[in-house]
Amino acid sequence: MNNSSTTRSFNPCLVCGDKSIGFNFGVLSCMACKAFFRRNAVRLGTYDFTCPKDGDCSITHTFRRICNCCRLAKCFRVGMRKDLILSEAEKEARRKTVAKNRQKREQVLKTQCLDMVPVSTIQYFTPHQLTYLSQSDRILLGNVFNTYETTCIAARNSHLPEFPTKKHTNLYDFLNEYSLMHKVLIDYFKVIPEFNTLAIDDKICLIRNQFGVVNNINEAIVHPGISNNLIVSSSNVYGTYITNRLIKSIQRIAPFTNDPIILKLLLLVVAFSSGNCRNRNDTEMDQICNDTLSIYFAQNIYTELLWKYVLSRSSTEIDAVKFFDKLVQFLLYLLDVHLLIDGYINGLYFEIEQMEPLMQSMWPKPIKRDSSLMSGMDVESD
Repeated sequence: MNNSSTTRSFNPCLVCGDKSIGFNFGVLSCMACKAFFRRNAVRLGTYDFTCPKDGDCSITHTFRRICNCCRLAKCFRVGMRKDLILSEAEKEARRKTVAKNRQKREQVLKTQCLDMVPVSTIQYFTPHQLTYLSQSDRILLGNVFNTYETTCIAARNSHLPEFPTKKHTNLYDFLNEYSLMHKVLIDYFKVIPEFNTLAIDDKICLIRNQFGVVNNINEAIVHPGISNNLIVSSSNVYGTYITNRLIKSIQRIAPFTNDPIILKLLLLVVAFSSGNCRNRNDTEMDQICNDTLSIYFAQNIYTELLWKYVLSRSSTEIDAVKFFDKLVQFLLYLLDVHLLIDGYINGLYFEIEQMEPLMQSMWPKPIKRDSSLMSGMDVESD
């Protein structure tokens, strides 16, 4: 395989513009700026940071070591949080907690795989359904259903009763509010064994590449229907044409919400699509997953399970084929809608800059195109 085809690209560090390694102290940053902030943020008040110039040094990958004063100031300006720096004792306590929680999760998953889920959790399986669904299929269906209920549905019931909660007038507020539900969806994916065993880069790749489609499907399950807040917010943010397409996609998905499991399975089928389902017109985030074979196997598991489940719910195989055809048609329509939305958001550089880190990471870092248009918005010129 050509090495260039699997070269991974990363969002730039918000402090110096170098390649980031992930979120550190609340902000996308590189290893150097992460270490710099950890060392120096705790010294505030006990050490005088002075700038050799007038406090306006350019902090870039090349010149980031020139002025610690301006570099630390920029760390705070882009959102790094001193309160997230852990002491050695806190780090050790956290490591123990993480290890303990991992053991608990592994035990729960083992129990779920060994114990048959009560049939009343989903529905009563008729003899006709048992023709298509083996015992392992029924266990897996129960696990998917219960895991989703204890993550996404539980979060909705406790603190996310509706979306949006108000009529938004700009994109970043609209998506920032949704970031809470998106975090819960990511937590759900982490509990899926086939997803949890993937390398972190492949997990990030899947979450980014299927962002719009999986969130639309998830919203149909968690917040079914079309609220007035959604119509007004979407119209304000996307305009009439995109809003009409988006509303139509919600209307087309509505019939599938009557079944307790179909959309939950479809969500996993889409989530394990290794191809890029986004329209971002860039190479920065056009990532190719490394372990495509494992991803393909995982998708095949849930695609086959979805097909078997549809067969078990249909009177005849012809009815099952017709239903599956409608499901695929809906999915293609939904993909087209989100390609349209991506194309619209790509050019909204200021809006992307105002998004919370998680939402901002779903799009490439805005590039300074024109000094007169982007004055004051380029990170490296801060």
